[in-house]
Amino acid sequence: MAINITKICNMAIIHVGGSKISSITEDSTEAIACEVHYDAARDKVLADKDWTFATSRAEIAQNAVNPIFGYQGSFTLPSDCLRVMEVWESADDMMFRDRPNPLEWEREENNISADTQGSVFIRYIKRVEVTSRYSAGFVDALSHYLAYKLAIPLAQSKSLQTDMMNLYLRSLKDAANADGLQGRSKRIRSSSLVNARLR
Repeated sequence: MAINITKICNMAIIHVGGSKISSITEDSTEAIACEVHYDAARDKVLADKDWTFATSRAEIAQNAVNPIFGYQGSFTLPSDCLRVMEVWESADDMMFRDRPNPLEWEREENNISADTQGSVFIRYIKRVEVTSRYSAGFVDALSHYLAYKLAIPLAQSKSLQTDMMNLYLRSLKDAANADGLQGRSKRIRSSSLVNARLR
C-alpha cells in the first residue's frame, strides 16, 4: 500500500493513542497538530541521517560578493539543501575519497564559505516531499519523531514524549543498516577535522 502524509500522521497518532484522521486538513485536534508539526518533523528526520533517497550532488558557482575575511569565496547552497555532507574544490577530488579532503570550508547561513574560487562541488541531504520516495526505515523514524512532537498536545504526557524520542533514536540506529548511505562513506568535512584527529 502506497505511503502518504496522512498514513504517516496516523502512524504517529496511534503511537500516542489518538484517533486516526482521514486527512491532514480536516478539522480535528489530531489533524491540526499534525499539520502544525509535519513539515518541520520531516526536515528534522531527513537532516539527522545520510538517507540514500535524499542524497544529492551539485556544482555551485561562486557568488559575486565574497566573505569579508577568512575565506576566498562564498557559494550559495541549493534551495532544497538541509545539510551539507561534503564539499570539494574540484570534481576530480570527489574521486579520491579515501584520502583527506584538503579544502577548508564551513556553512554560514545559506552559503558555503571556502578557501577556493570559481565553483565548489557538494554532496548534501535535500528536502524530499514526495512520500513515494521514502524508505521504510525513514517512514518508521518519521512516525516516531512526529509522535514525539504530538505526545504533549494529544496525550499530555511527558513520559510518553520521552518514550517516543527513545524509539525515534532507536529507529535511526536500526535504519543505519538498511536506509543509511550505502557504500563507502567518508565523513571528513574539512582538513581541520583531519588534523585534529591526527594530533
